[in-house]
Amino acid sequence: MKKIAIFTEKGGVGKTILSVNTSHALSKTNRKTLLVDLDGQNNSARNFGYTKERIKERKSFYELTDRRNPAKLSEVIYNVRENLDIMFNRKMYQINREITGESQLHKYLFKMFNGIEELGYHNMIIDCGPSESNINTAILSYVDYIIVPVELETFSMEGVSDTFDYLVDIDVDPRKIVMFVPNKLDLRQTEMKEYLEKLQALGEKYNIKVSKPVHSRTIIKKRHQRI
Repeated sequence: MKKIAIFTEKGGVGKTILSVNTSHALSKTNRKTLLVDLDGQNNSARNFGYTKERIKERKSFYELTDRRNPAKLSEVIYNVRENLDIMFNRKMYQINREITGESQLHKYLFKMFNGIEELGYHNMIIDCGPSESNINTAILSYVDYIIVPVELETFSMEGVSDTFDYLVDIDVDPRKIVMFVPNKLDLRQTEMKEYLEKLQALGEKYNIKVSKPVHSRTIIKKRHQRI
């Protein structure tokens, strides 16, 4: 099973939509895919029609972390369409607080997801929150690959550098980053072309693939299905 994190330290750059679309695309190749929404806003789950009320009613990643009576993996995974399942979260602030004392934070998700490969998944996509946090340290230690969405503007470009620094700080190999996805490109803006060229140069320097840019006028349809 390939484990992929969609991560960046800058919010609002299309991380969740990239997580949803990547998961959907993989499922369409007849490969069973699990989308794990560990961003506190649960926007990935909401893209598939899960309302806040329904999320509160159902078991989630939070129940896996119960030390006294942890839920089974099968109890916190929900099917959303053929070959695509989702796991969402609740109380991320509490999860971050509770795992502060974990002596082996890098192994935390290996313990939480023990047995996941026996469920037959080919791919796991994890939608991360845009921050340096205990849960993100655990995620980035757990996954095989990292995809970084980048908006072609100053603060997002600085976020790329911050992401590299964060990985080094938490003892995760930056070579896990396998792709940059440039978002919201508007060719009418000269500075965006310059940022794209800088990102492409950075990708060439570190052997990181840069995908075709997503243009600002690209319309991404959300197929809501109330659940």
